[in-house]
Amino acid sequence: MHSGVRQLLLRSLALGHVQGAEVVIMGDGQATQNDFVVKPNVRKVRRIGPSAVGGFAGVAVDGLALLEKLEAKLEEHPGQLLRASVELAKMWRQDKLLRELDASLIVADAQTTLWLMGNGDVLEAGADGVIGIGSGADFAESAARALLQLHSEAQLQQQQESGSSSESAAAAEVVAAGGGQVLPSEAAAAIAGMSLFDVAKKAMSIAADCCVYTNANFSWHHILPDGSIVSGDSASAASAAAVAGGDSGAAAVGQAVTSSS
Repeated sequence: MHSGVRQLLLRSLALGHVQGAEVVIMGDGQATQNDFVVKPNVRKVRRIGPSAVGGFAGVAVDGLALLEKLEAKLEEHPGQLLRASVELAKMWRQDKLLRELDASLIVADAQTTLWLMGNGDVLEAGADGVIGIGSGADFAESAARALLQLHSEAQLQQQQESGSSSESAAAAEVVAAGGGQVLPSEAAAAIAGMSLFDVAKKAMSIAADCCVYTNANFSWHHILPDGSIVSGDSASAASAAAVAGGDSGAAAVGQAVTSSS
């Protein structure tokens, strides 16, 4: 069974957080076999040890096996995700049986974000901190990058509207240099108020609308700036929102479904 995985991992040092890194990894729930949807609610993202998170693309059992092996490597090298990932990549490439595994991984902790492939590559995220893997990755990555750019422009516009004349001029120059456009005040406030989790969920929702191998049953892990990890899924978020008496704030409720430090 092929998981048909769509995973999106976002990392940010900004988005309203002054200290510490913030990471969100989110995956959809659709598993396919040839042209059939086998299961709509597969959990494709996992905790890896006490402080790391990961997801896989490809054959489900192969991806899970690789995540287990990475967790074992992390036990050998506690707190060293990069070293553990390199050791896994070496083993993955050199071992005759492991070379047959059809999957790729994205993994992250508070310091490192990586994409692991069976050819031995271990790639770090680019400057924008966005990595996507799987069938809908292009849609999710493109949407996330657009939203993050709009977020930055909206924050600069708000600074321009509320700051001193010198700050306003500097902000206007930055927006213009980046090819940005002035947004209506209400739209700028809404976009500037988006959290990294909001960006990830919206980007994945766009991917689900565009890709037939992607659905909107999301599960996620969210590494907060203080190092704690918050986990949840769409089904639990919807149930919690219904109990609370409505759909408003479902995203915030969803993040709080389960949490651990």
